[in-house]
Amino acid sequence: MNTETLIPPRPTARDVIDASANRIAEILAKWISQAGDSTEASACLPEARILAENPNADGYDLCRQLDSRFGYSPDSMLVEELDNVGGIIRSETRKAINRWALDNQIACPFEQGAEVVLKKPLRHAGVSGIVSKIDRDYAEILVRCESLGHVAQGTGSHGFVVNFEDATQP
Repeated sequence: MNTETLIPPRPTARDVIDASANRIAEILAKWISQAGDSTEASACLPEARILAENPNADGYDLCRQLDSRFGYSPDSMLVEELDNVGGIIRSETRKAINRWALDNQIACPFEQGAEVVLKKPLRHAGVSGIVSKIDRDYAEILVRCESLGHVAQGTGSHGFVVNFEDATQP
């Protein structure tokens, strides 16, 4: 039996939209309250959910969406607050990955110092390297590929952070 199929897939930013939207809704409600109107964070969830679907947008772009789609009149304070949306989404994604790794007892199939080969969909699929660090909390390894100029010490790139499932033994 292939145990790989029994483990649910690694969470992504799409999987944490609701958690991210809740945090973004709190930001919107706080901003609205500072303008003199009292509102609950739950009233801001539709807007927040749309913002949570844009992890790479900056605060200015998100405020433009609020203006054009919902009639908000954002100020520089809201732009600054919404500049953190990408960080909120990354934070929620990391929390979900950590829970996933713990709940599913994800174990690293490699030892530190082992040789691995990067798999698709990675840009450098087929390249081999050495596992130089293991992060069990997030089911990731740091792979140093000397053929790509990665260094073991000093200045320069020390390797790629790779999900356990995106590497294999040669």
